[in-house]
Amino acid sequence: MWDDLVARYAWADANTLEACTVSVVAGKSEDDVIRAFGGDPGQSRLMTFAEAADEQADHLYEEYELLRVVTSKEHVVAIEWGYHGSLPEIARRA
Repeated sequence: MWDDLVARYAWADANTLEACTVSVVAGKSEDDVIRAFGGDPGQSRLMTFAEAADEQADHLYEEYELLRVVTSKEHVVAIEWGYHGSLPEIARRA
């Protein structure tokens, strides 16, 4: 039983740790949030989740991260494959 419990979290010992960060920002536009994360709103484009996953996979071993944003009422939700949204400087800008 112990081996099963340990095996369940073996992904945490892998060489490449995958993480997603979800940030919720109030009072800003999608363009403002994209800029806060260091992106260029002029380069943004509408994609499905499947298209975004394929795009990210095409750049698997590169320094390439997509920021997914969606507006819900007065909030912008930003989802990224990584952890930049947890950095204090990014949070302050957003």
